[in-house]
Parts: sequence; structure tokens; C-alpha cells
Amino acid sequence: MDLFKRQEEIPLNTGDTAFVLLCAVLIMIMIPGVGLFYSGLSHSKNSLYIILVGVVSLSIVAIQWVFIGYSLAFSFTSNPIIGNFKNALMLNIGSSISTVAPGIPTLAFAIFQFMFAAITPIISLGSVCTKVRLLPLCLYIFLWTTLAYDPIAYWSCTSNGWIVKFGGLDFAGGTIIHIASGVSSLTFCLYLRLKESYDSKQQKPHNPLNVFFGTLFIWFGWYGFNSGSALSANPRAAVAFISTNTAAAFGAVVFSLLKYKENNYKFSIVDLCVGALAGLIGITPGCGFVPIWASPIVGAITAVACFYGLRLKHVMRVNDSCDVFAIHGIGGIVGGLLTGIFASKDIALYNGTEIKGGWIDKNWKQVPIQMLSMLSCAAWCMAWTAIILFFMEYVLRINLRISSEKQALGADYALLTEPMFEYIISPDTFVDMQEEKCLKPLMIQESDDIKNEKLAMPTTKPSTSKSYNPSAFPSTSTSVAPSLFDLTKIEKN
Repeated sequence: MDLFKRQEEIPLNTGDTAFVLLCAVLIMIMIPGVGLFYSGLSHSKNSLYIILVGVVSLSIVAIQWVFIGYSLAFSFTSNPIIGNFKNALMLNIGSSISTVAPGIPTLAFAIFQFMFAAITPIISLGSVCTKVRLLPLCLYIFLWTTLAYDPIAYWSCTSNGWIVKFGGLDFAGGTIIHIASGVSSLTFCLYLRLKESYDSKQQKPHNPLNVFFGTLFIWFGWYGFNSGSALSANPRAAVAFISTNTAAAFGAVVFSLLKYKENNYKFSIVDLCVGALAGLIGITPGCGFVPIWASPIVGAITAVACFYGLRLKHVMRVNDSCDVFAIHGIGGIVGGLLTGIFASKDIALYNGTEIKGGWIDKNWKQVPIQMLSMLSCAAWCMAWTAIILFFMEYVLRINLRISSEKQALGADYALLTEPMFEYIISPDTFVDMQEEKCLKPLMIQESDDIKNEKLAMPTTKPSTSKSYNPSAFPSTSTSVAPSLFDLTKIEKN
């Protein structure tokens, strides 16, 4: 199998270069999309902190990638396990043409792959970042990217990598991004569970609109994520584009229908978004290998698997509030297995790549190869996640966790200078601000379960008359609503 064509003298293709750089920009749009998606699923008191962690992670991985990350992940003069430091600080690259993507500069390829490296830790930290202090989280991101992500990227994406030589198929990062982030998130949750109680209550998303817009950014950026992995503007990139969109659509529909009965025969915008995400994840490893007719099957099966995978966190008793393992981990595993079934050597030939295909081409070995590849990467990431956390907490003596008091207060209010929402009005006590011409006191959102008599609004609905009755609300010393920055008083009550 020749996944990586090498030519001695290849002219620069400006069209392909522009295509790859554009796809890199599209992937970067996914990063705020993931932040919005997770912030909408979380408590409002933690929503801005989750977005902050995404920006911080992007910055840290950008530094790591230039210094050592790219060289460790994509050196071509090393062994089958890990790269070397030949290209550290982007040395020995210059204006050379990439050997992985003939026709584009090596630097353009490095930028494109950086976006994959940047988004992976952001995905993995969705369920745990609100429980971990920011500075230790920065060190964790640097170490995890270096020790966990870079090696498996080398295995799966370079001609020297042992998974590539073994015949594993992963077109756009189903293993190195989604399985890696899913199992790392699960390991992190299990590690934190050692010193916290399990909360079996199903948390409601505090802001479905954030989830919706986050999904739009993610879905839009995923076209660059998958199509760009063809590394040139060719028919295979078009196949990946159409397959991506079709699988996402089928995932959204199937997941929503499965949730329809569970939600007392009501539809949910959040379920629609989660289903679309499941379909996108499922098609990622095979979008450039499977025929277009197989993409609806991949999207539907992945949605079903993720639907039942959501129950695992209750069985395992882990506080995976954003369901990172159930969606990304299980979705990536199912997508990898389905790639082994539906991979077609005819589709791969669209850009001259030769493979043996999957089960539809009577290559019965492909599914076991996929299983071994995914299991190896998952085990590697789980092991290094646990080792890094243990090393930081017990060797470096770093306090990882946000205190229980600050967790109850909320990361936005305890750790940041500004929250996402300073004033929150409940629908049950909503009064038209334009008619009443006044500010109303604070009402903590129902989904956040913060109870405090001094801050609570009256249980009776306000009068519908035009006159404002101050006695219906708690008295304050000023005409301005009390701020959540003063929530430190809650801890004493």
C-alpha cells in the first residue's frame, strides 16, 4: 500500500496550497465552536471558563507545535514509533515541498496539522476543565500533547509510522483526535472521581442557543477538517465533503428520533446537535475511503451507538457532564470499525492512493487491523493521561483541583474577572423591561440549582399591570440589581 507518494522534483501547486491553508482556517473555526457547544451544555456559572480553556489550549499547543510538536509528529528520518528533533523550531524546512502532500509547502502542511493538534486537547477537557485550576491545566495540555498526541499522530499520519505500515486506515483523524480525546477525558474523569462523589442527576443544558451555534461552527469547520485531509483539491476531497455532510444529517435525524420517545414525545434542538456531531465523528476516519452511499449508514449506526453509549457514564459512575467519551470516544471507535467494512480501493484511487480496501473489497483483515490500531492508540493515551496526572499531583506536588467551595460558586465567578451572565432572569418571573423601566433583582437559573433565600425571586408571578410594585421583590440598597460577584456571601449561609 502506497499512502504517501514520493517524487524527487515536484513543482509547487498554488491551488492546492491555497486549498490546504483555507481548510486550516476552517478547522480553526471549530475551536470556538467546541467552546460554545460545551459552554451551552454546562452550568451557566462555568460557561465562560470553558471558552477560556479553549483559547488557552490553542495558545499552548501553538507554542509546543513550533518548538517540538511538529518535529516529533512528522519527522521522516526517524523510527516507526516517534519522530526526532530535526525539525524543532521549524528548522531544516525552509520552502521545501512536503513529501506527504506533493505540491504544497511543508510549512502549509505543518499549519494544517497544527489545527488537528490544537483542537484535540480542547475536546478532551470539556467535562473536566471546570474542576481543574488553570495553571496546572496549562502544564497538562503541554505534556499531554507532547507525550500522548504527537506519538500517535506519528504512528497514523507518516510513512514511517507503524500503523501506516501495518495498513490501518484513518483519513481525517478519527483515532488520533476523537478516540484519543474520548479515552483521555474518561481517564481524567475517573482520576478526579477518586476524590469526589458521583452526581447521578442529569444536568440540563443551560443555553441551547450556544449549543446550536457551536454546532453550526463545528459542522462548517468539519468540511475543512475532512476534505482538507485529501491535501489537495481533487475528487477525493469532494467525496469526503459530501460524505461528511450526509453522515452528519443522518446522525442528527436518527439521534433525534431515538431521543423523541425518551423526551416524552418532544423534539430537542440539543439532541439534534449531538446527533449531528455523532455523525460527523463517525464518518471522519472513512470519509476519504468509503463510497458516498455508505455515509448514511455510517452516520446512522454511529448515532445509535452514541445514544446507548450515553448510559455508560451512569454505569461507570463518572461525572462526564459533556459526554466526551460517549460521543467522541465511542463515535470514533464505531467510525473506525465501519471504515474497515466499507473502505473502497476505488475511492482511494481518486487521488492515486492504493489500498486493499475493506470488507466490501473482500479484504477480511481490515477490521482486525482497525481494531488493533484503535486499541493501541486508546491504551497509549489512557496510560499517558494517568501518568501525567499522577506525576503532576504526587511528584511535582501541584494542586490540580479547584476547591469544592469555588466549584459550588462557579469557575466564572471564582476564577475570572467577568462571568458569562451577571444577571439571570427566570422565565417564571420575567417582566417586560421596556414596560417596567427598571432593573429586576437577580434570579438564579433553574438548571443551576443554586438556592439562596436572599437572592431568590418570589414564587408568585409579578403583576401584569403597568405599575411596578417594589414590595414584590427583595429590597436592595440601590436601584441596581445585585451582582453575582457578591456570591461569596452564599458560602456563609
